Amino acid sequence: MKIVRTSINETSIYDNPSFEKKYLENIKKEARQNINDINPREIMSLLGKIMNIEAPHIDKLESIAKKIIMDYYGSILADVKLDIKIVSMDDEEKAKITKQIIDPDFFKKAKMKQKEKDKEDEKDIEKLQLEIHKRRVANIITQGESQNLISSVYLAKDELNKIYPGLPDMYIKLHEINDGLLWIDQIRWEEIIPQHPGPTNTSNVEWESEESEEGEDEEGEQEQTPIIKSRGLNFIVLLHETVKGVYELIFARGIPENQELANKVLSQADRLEHEQEDLAYGARIAAHIRDFMNTISGMDKYPNLKEYIYGEMIRMDAKEFIHLIQGILKKTDEAKNVIRKMLSDILREIGDWEYKSSMDKFTTEEPSEIEQKKKKEEKDYSKLNKTQLNNELNKALDNDDFETIRKITPYLKESLIYSLI
Repeated sequence: MKIVRTSINETSIYDNPSFEKKYLENIKKEARQNINDINPREIMSLLGKIMNIEAPHIDKLESIAKKIIMDYYGSILADVKLDIKIVSMDDEEKAKITKQIIDPDFFKKAKMKQKEKDKEDEKDIEKLQLEIHKRRVANIITQGESQNLISSVYLAKDELNKIYPGLPDMYIKLHEINDGLLWIDQIRWEEIIPQHPGPTNTSNVEWESEESEEGEDEEGEQEQTPIIKSRGLNFIVLLHETVKGVYELIFARGIPENQELANKVLSQADRLEHEQEDLAYGARIAAHIRDFMNTISGMDKYPNLKEYIYGEMIRMDAKEFIHLIQGILKKTDEAKNVIRKMLSDILREIGDWEYKSSMDKFTTEEPSEIEQKKKKEEKDYSKLNKTQLNNELNKALDNDDFETIRKITPYLKESLIYSLI
């Protein structure tokens, strides 16, 4: 993959080699066809009405949001704490997180002086640029998945309608207006937020050291628990910000281990000026990737397999990751084989874990219970006909299960056994 530009920057999604220009133009065309009925003036009155409705029910709405998140992502959040709150515009914690986002010194270590740039050779520049592209794709998917979960409000429609009849529909309407505005106006977040940080919604992942009975781990470090901390001005954006936190945790595995390189990547990829594009294109790109994954047999076997696959994808070399995204969006057989292999490995790991868990439970039972289970599970080959015995023997031969072959042998004619072997 050849990178023509030598500047270490990415100002638009169109600069990213993961996406063909024609593909992005098709997304834009489709999106703009659906915004004719959008009334930008409606958003303020609707938003004000929603916040007035929510005010007496904040605790209940936070509880509903947490339940929705756990319903969707429970299997990957077993060891993760959720600290999610609906807050006011002047909330101190939200302001603290927002300050980190807009603080010009937040990525101080990552800022490169011109003389440092000059020392970078072509290979270093290419590696950095690829990592920036990779991180941008991760951010786009993160925003997309957050957008696509909004329809989940209908899972809690009964509870939400008890708070106010029609509240789920109001949330969806607010989301549709917001989505439409992304394609109408150019929003300069990097200029607006520093001047008016109050209306911002935030999420981040923090790590909490925990004291355990075992103390420190083998490397002499305390165990740490991730905390997804999200703050939203209303229920719908609280959901959005929390999903962003979930995916931030998943994609953290893709941040380069080299701290200097990581800081450079984050300083270029995680910029406020990318926010609007990430939101606008993200929902459709994430949906296309999801639909591609769902064509792979076995994707519905366990919850959150998509998230597990993302966790494997993000660990790939940046160039290979970008190539895979290209293949997924083009629906190539090569990409399908890569995802299929990842899924197979994940399913095997889950299967091994389930087997170990079941065996741990199994061995804690009384010996008499174990014997009873064994006896119940053993087949009585004397009651099987020749066809059934033939089938059982074929399975045993395929698996080199000599114990089962030994048990079946007395019930088959010797000539039949020899012909099968």
